Amino acid sequence: MKRWTAYKIRPEELLENEIVGNTLVIDGKRIHRVRILGEVKRVSETSILTFELEGGVVVKDFDRKGEGIKEKDLLDVIGRVGYFEGSPYISLELYKIRNENRDKWRELRDLEIEITRRYMEDEGEESPEDYGEGYRENIIDEE
Repeated sequence: MKRWTAYKIRPEELLENEIVGNTLVIDGKRIHRVRILGEVKRVSETSILTFELEGGVVVKDFDRKGEGIKEKDLLDVIGRVGYFEGSPYISLELYKIRNENRDKWRELRDLEIEITRRYMEDEGEESPEDYGEGYRENIIDEE
């Protein structure tokens, strides 16, 4: 089964770059999935569990996987990019709480972004042929 690569980005890159057709355009390249590290500033519980990360990044948890997440947790999130009512968001697929060694995690993420940015590929707007409803069943927790 194919799926989009989750590129590591800084939280502000989600907010400062254009979203076209559920793809985030960074350096002229369109990507569908992102991985962001950020501190939870606010948790909202309605029919959709929503987390606001530092800098105003919104993470929507449609499946309510992250019910144990609380304010001030350092959250490492993987998800698809979306846009609703004029605001970008990330649709939560996977997450990991990184509260231990927070400064080291932030430092590592900055280095990872710097090193891996040159490998970012334009994924276009079309979905891979095998990318369908069952893709979430095969997601593995990346550490």
